[in-house]
Amino acid sequence: MRDMDTGRNKVKWIHVRLSVQEYRIITNKTSNSTCRNMSQYLRSIIFERPIVTTYRNLSQDDMVQQMVLLNSELNAIGNNLNQITKKLHILRPSEEQYWGLQFSSKAESILLKIAEVKDAVQEIGERWLR
Repeated sequence: MRDMDTGRNKVKWIHVRLSVQEYRIITNKTSNSTCRNMSQYLRSIIFERPIVTTYRNLSQDDMVQQMVLLNSELNAIGNNLNQITKKLHILRPSEEQYWGLQFSSKAESILLKIAEVKDAVQEIGERWLR
């Protein structure tokens, strides 16, 4: 970032002593802003530039975390289905019964995961609508 008027790199330091409480306040305000670091935050205050603060919606954060987990589960299910489908396409007659049983057991676990995903999506929807 360049100086406002001169266009030079920042080379001057200002040292300020703060109490522990004052430092905590500034640290919290910096972390709740879109400023990359405390220096940028303090320069914005000193030069009266606008500071964009962030607001964390905890229910939305929880929802995003759950959606990430659901996405991982769905990817795993998709991978399993692709592997099974490929194997079923290249079967010899002697292997059909074995792989048919394998598919049946995988299908059960897939259906259970799908039910879990549906339940989780329903729960997220209910929480979101509150």
